[in-house]
Amino acid sequence: MELYLFRPNEWDALYNCSRYHTEEEWWEEGSRNEILGLWYVITGILYMIPYIPCVRVMLKPELIKHSCFKIMVFLALIDFVCLSINGVLTGYLTIKGAVFCSYPNMIYITGQLGLGLWYVITGILYMIPYIPCVRVMLKPELIKHSCFKIMVFLALIDFVCLSINGVLTGYLTIKGAVFCSYPNMIYITGQLGLGRCYLRPGHSLTQKT
Repeated sequence: MELYLFRPNEWDALYNCSRYHTEEEWWEEGSRNEILGLWYVITGILYMIPYIPCVRVMLKPELIKHSCFKIMVFLALIDFVCLSINGVLTGYLTIKGAVFCSYPNMIYITGQLGLGLWYVITGILYMIPYIPCVRVMLKPELIKHSCFKIMVFLALIDFVCLSINGVLTGYLTIKGAVFCSYPNMIYITGQLGLGRCYLRPGHSLTQKT
């Protein structure tokens, strides 16, 4: 998203569809699939419906005061957005036979958002079990034993790793960042696969090719 929002000229150079085909020609590249599209829409809606009564219950004052319900409501809202994109919107585009260049702006933005939120929700889901486990292991009658000290230490390390690999990766994906967007941070946190800088011998990041 950083490329789209703050470097529109670069985005246009990479994703400008009009230089290759007209809008009508791009539509001809697509293939309508009503059955698959309806399947996406119907299953997406079916998965979304149970969230509505569940969230309403979890928002009751006697429940939402607990941290676990706050986290579950947050996850439900993120998942609801993801299902709207991955199910309903994808189904609609499949029925119409759209390709990327049919709706480049919408597909780019929703694609980044859907993938980024999926990273976030996956990271948080893996992090949730650590909270009650660590709270139990920190009890005086347990933490005095070496094995529990080690498990708490490992849990804290894993918690940090999941924060980086899930939440941070999701944030960077939503922004559309590559390695060279935040080279120091990405290198230090060990993020892989977000982008590469190809430097020829004798070249530095500050030099122009």
